[in-house]
Amino acid sequence: MLKKYECLKGNNELKPEAATGCWVYFSINQYDGLKFPLPEQGSINYHAYESRIRVTNIDIETDAAGNRIIYASYRPEERIRHCYFFSGRKGFPLRKITNRELFLSYKIHHEKKTNEEIAKFEKLVVVDEKKYNSLSATEKLQQNYWPEIIRKNKEYLKTYKTQKETIISWYNDAVKQSNINDTAYVTIVNQSHFYPEKLTARPGEGYNAWVDNLDFFDKTKPKDEPQCIAFYIRRDDEDLPKKNFMDLFHSRFNMEWLGMKNAMVQSKGGNKWLSITKDGYWYPRQYNKEIKDNFNLSFDLQWNEDIAYNSGLFTVTLGEIDYDNVGERYRLDDNQEMYWSLYDGYAGNFSRVILWFDPYWNGGGTLSVYTYDKRESVKFSKRITLPDFFKDKNKHNIEIQRKGNGLIVIDNGKTIADLSGVFLSDSKYNLYTFSRYKGKNSDNQNDFFYLNNIKADYGH
Repeated sequence: MLKKYECLKGNNELKPEAATGCWVYFSINQYDGLKFPLPEQGSINYHAYESRIRVTNIDIETDAAGNRIIYASYRPEERIRHCYFFSGRKGFPLRKITNRELFLSYKIHHEKKTNEEIAKFEKLVVVDEKKYNSLSATEKLQQNYWPEIIRKNKEYLKTYKTQKETIISWYNDAVKQSNINDTAYVTIVNQSHFYPEKLTARPGEGYNAWVDNLDFFDKTKPKDEPQCIAFYIRRDDEDLPKKNFMDLFHSRFNMEWLGMKNAMVQSKGGNKWLSITKDGYWYPRQYNKEIKDNFNLSFDLQWNEDIAYNSGLFTVTLGEIDYDNVGERYRLDDNQEMYWSLYDGYAGNFSRVILWFDPYWNGGGTLSVYTYDKRESVKFSKRITLPDFFKDKNKHNIEIQRKGNGLIVIDNGKTIADLSGVFLSDSKYNLYTFSRYKGKNSDNQNDFFYLNNIKADYGH
């Protein structure tokens, strides 16, 4: 295999000296690193050559500046920007494997583990029986626990021998399946327990299995010669010089969107808009900046003129979410209770201010504002009727501002909400998200919300 390099500091390791700072990481001849591991749903060794089987979904896209970006996921329905990827070679250092390759690797992995357990307990039984048989009658009475130990070890031995038979029988049946040469699509690859039923998944609910792609690399070149570079960025906006530097740096790269796959770019009126086609949440990459006094979030919002009464709500949420400074990601994406509350539920158990925009209510549109604390208690609620935010009155510029603990909402230059006591003083709000809430049962499955010109000013 090629030599793989990663730049680290201190004992030849490059790593952050504190929890904050602007850093860039380069990983050579690979696609992840210590500071940006690839999200996975289990991993075992590949049977044919030295490689791990990586279980994840990977998409590679090219942004407007021509940079290739790798997206991966912790859940089937999400996309997380993993890193930038540069190489003069065609293709990618990983390739998808087939069911045949996966099943054989899975069989070998678990058969090896089972054989090790069989050998261990066979030895234990022989040693314990020999020791017990060497005891005198008096010693056997004094050490009367030996028969039970031997009996239990024989049971374990029998269990592992049965498991080995199960593994072999499963594999012999599996290779006869009509889809044996199809691309593997799994729920999870469990390296500790034999769960062959999880090596398949329903469409949209699983992951591909990947191994090192030996054809990607030029084997005539020295092993330590770079043939691809993975590039990961970690920024910090707390200090203005850092922010200015990273803004300049990011001007060469497109802003990426995180969350779920429920939005796409569409042309509308000669401009490109984010179109929200189904329930789910998403947010532009943010870096744990506090949403405090004088914060201002603005965006253009539109929808189709024939939008249904039960189209669902366009939602903006300002939340307090645990942030991983090293991984540079919000842990919202790891917690189902939290992220479900953004588009299909109520309970979330985190402090948040929710703004629900409904373009079709009785006699007008509505804006509903709710504040929840960490115990899921409602601390504020208000519904406002918006006669100009209704059905075919569908072109709006929205501004959401924090003033102290108050909330101001402006629609097309007109203040539609000026509410006090909305934000909780003991909460540190650090993430804004957009979502479509409870729209999956709409009478019009062609309902769209359109979003553009998103700008966030943190009031520094």
